[in-house]
Amino acid sequence: MSLREYSLVAETDVQKLGIQFRGAPPERVFVSAVAAGSFGCVQGVQAGDELLELGDKLDAVPEDQFRPKLALRPLSLKFSSSHRSYTVAASHVDAKLGITFHGMPPGSIQVKSTAKGLFGYERGVQEGDILLEVGKDLLASLDGMSADTFKSFLRDRPLRMKFQVAENAASVILQDPSFQVHDMTEVRKLSDVLRKAEYTIVADADVGKLGVTFHGMPPGRIEVKGVAEGMFGSAHSVQEGDVLIEVGTDKLQALEGMSAETFKSFLKDRPLKLRFLAAHAAGTMVDASPIADSRLAEQDGTADVPDDSDPSKINEAVYTVVAGSEVGKLGISFSGMPPGRVDVKVLTAGSFGSESDVQEGDILMEVGKEELLPLEGMSSEVFKNFLKGRPLKMKLQRARSTLHSRQAVPPTDAAATAEHSASAQDLHANITSTEQASFLI
Repeated sequence: MSLREYSLVAETDVQKLGIQFRGAPPERVFVSAVAAGSFGCVQGVQAGDELLELGDKLDAVPEDQFRPKLALRPLSLKFSSSHRSYTVAASHVDAKLGITFHGMPPGSIQVKSTAKGLFGYERGVQEGDILLEVGKDLLASLDGMSADTFKSFLRDRPLRMKFQVAENAASVILQDPSFQVHDMTEVRKLSDVLRKAEYTIVADADVGKLGVTFHGMPPGRIEVKGVAEGMFGSAHSVQEGDVLIEVGTDKLQALEGMSAETFKSFLKDRPLKLRFLAAHAAGTMVDASPIADSRLAEQDGTADVPDDSDPSKINEAVYTVVAGSEVGKLGISFSGMPPGRVDVKVLTAGSFGSESDVQEGDILMEVGKEELLPLEGMSSEVFKNFLKGRPLKMKLQRARSTLHSRQAVPPTDAAATAEHSASAQDLHANITSTEQASFLI
């Protein structure tokens, strides 16, 4: 996939870029981290992007002037990026986007063309890229959005837009006249198909925090619970639900049979290699196993195991509830807070949540008043305000992974069950290290 290049200007009202760089001219300079909510984050700068220009081409900037120049305003910056998705932000000075779209929600929306010299072109938006989300302060999915709401967003400033890069394989399929895209769900399914079933990433010595939160502990199954935007994990396309299968420094070692202490020690090491099984492939493997299904049936005392080959049952995994103005307390206790993962912890009997068939362990994905907004990137204060407001829409996902994780626990061994529960705690792999070559502006 070709690199996408984009340009930004930090005006006089920008105090800090919120971008952590690795390296200095005349060597290549890369983004190692981006502070949440900062100028860099809002403008869509991501860890792993390479800095190409700082007013002038980077190779023309003396090393001793690099850091002082970052503090100048206004400041022009040019980056290159290999990420599969990206976010751009248009301010009040960007009257025209210079982007022509093909399609309208609730259908697929692709970039038809960009006008040279205008916002879209300067931000690296390219023909064929797929528009996934739009919003003013918070991004909202186009899935289910009305055409009028979409048009209104495009006229508003500030305007944020999230795109998916048109990879070669995706472009060929999408341009095939026989392939009809009816909604964004199909686009996301296509993205899953194109994504490799297994992939390996390497955190070098200059990587501080991984920005990845894991759920579970070896010798049990370890899944990615959350990925911090703008950090190492996000830059390498690690996604929630992916399964960690091997770790190591020089050579990869299987987690099967590895102790929890050894695993924790590996996560602190650099370089660190991690091998993952993508979520879509992991789900297929679990559900396709007759042994796993039979164990699950024995554990729950029932043979009624959901079948992912049945589309009607897949749809049941994600559901939406609406609390009207007549609803007082939801009767739902949540665990976690955006931008991290939010799970249903406790339900009050006879409450709205209980009567709406919300279940403990279900994952809260989106909230909103009239339109649903993803929790990803949402502040805790905005989230709390949504929960107090009415009407309140909530989109949740059934936590079936907790059922699968129980199959490894012998139901007759109470001691083993207790030990498994104690070890299956959330492990936050946000491990810091001091690096002299990095600095935060």
